Amino acid sequence: MGGLEEFRQQYAGSQISAPAADEAVVNEYRGRLAEPLLEEWSISGFAGFGNGFIWLTNPTEMQYAVGEWGLDPTSLIFGRTAFGDLFIWDGKNVRALFVHDGEMNWLTDDLKMFFEFSLCDDLFLEEVLRLSKFREALDRLGAIAADEMYTYVPALALGGEESVDHLKTVKMREQLLLLSQLHRGETQ
Repeated sequence: MGGLEEFRQQYAGSQISAPAADEAVVNEYRGRLAEPLLEEWSISGFAGFGNGFIWLTNPTEMQYAVGEWGLDPTSLIFGRTAFGDLFIWDGKNVRALFVHDGEMNWLTDDLKMFFEFSLCDDLFLEEVLRLSKFREALDRLGAIAADEMYTYVPALALGGEESVDHLKTVKMREQLLLLSQLHRGETQ
């Protein structure tokens, strides 16, 4: 099997399970996303990993965010963090949209490497994705559901403070739309 074994092993025992992705959904993205990711969807579905720190997402269900954030319409959002930061495949590269500050960053040109190395690397998880802040939020606020995220109140773009004390659990779709309006034009 050529799936994401290292990634799955890294997060074994801390997965928030989901039903396996429907074969029609997997087939819809065949040739558009790396085969190992599609295999993972067939195994884990759109599950949460690391107690909800990282989530796999159905790109079709995330299409609203592509439009709202002014991303290229061919971009596929295939994952996210508990903070709502989005992992995007633009056809050639993995990028991350950090929604609280409106920044888009290039991560790698290899989707499998992103899962097998970046998402399994302690330094990347801490320095880029803020793992310790997630752990504090999880202890303070509890786990999030597949349709939720942690957000700062007030939003950082409105002068909020980037502190765990200012985090709140909210519905992801509505919050991503709100944050996109606050940062409109900054990611284009």
